[in-house]
Amino acid sequence: MTRRFLTVTLTAALLIGACGGGSGEEGATTTGGEDTPTTIGGAGTTEIPNTTSDGEGRPIGLEDIPQVCIDAFVEYLQALEPIVADIDWSTASMTDLEEVGNATEEATNNFETATESAQCADMNIQATDEETFEYILDLARDTAPGTVGYFEMLRDFVGNSDAEVSGDCETDIAALMAIIDQGGTMKDLPMADLTMVGNLTTSITTNCSQDRAAEFLSESDVLAWMSG
Repeated sequence: MTRRFLTVTLTAALLIGACGGGSGEEGATTTGGEDTPTTIGGAGTTEIPNTTSDGEGRPIGLEDIPQVCIDAFVEYLQALEPIVADIDWSTASMTDLEEVGNATEEATNNFETATESAQCADMNIQATDEETFEYILDLARDTAPGTVGYFEMLRDFVGNSDAEVSGDCETDIAALMAIIDQGGTMKDLPMADLTMVGNLTTSITTNCSQDRAAEFLSESDVLAWMSG
């Protein structure tokens, strides 16, 4: 549940597969069955952009996101709000995220269904991660302010993917072991620390020999910590 929920939520936050260029900002919500734009710099369109000859969505800006996709995301935000509003996301762990995922399974399913049927996932939006999250946060502030902290956490989680590691096999093994030796399991770590764990693990599998990486990652205490 946790991995699926995080994947869906990141997909929701990046409706968008952000891919560089562009800089639009806008949003909208629905009231009483009618489209009521929440102006953040433009107005949502009403149709899914045409695809190109290779089957990919033609490049569009954030200001061109169709209204139906915005409405689906706003509905998702409003379903998340009462569940995530009171969580301190600066210290929240994967366990907290798992509990949120279980509590929002129906909303997650509804969001997936709505965006798939409206072809929202096929859009090719030209925007950086920074522009995308600013767009999402503006929309959240206007329509579901209790979700702002949650999406700020996701923004920081995504933006921290370049957290530095040494690139040296044994140094990064020692760094990961220092985290493991603190006790608990990986699920107990604050979300902010999980990126470093991921980067260290990637460095170990990349910079260590295959035998050394396999030896370390198969140690009983490492396996117990990662799967706990």
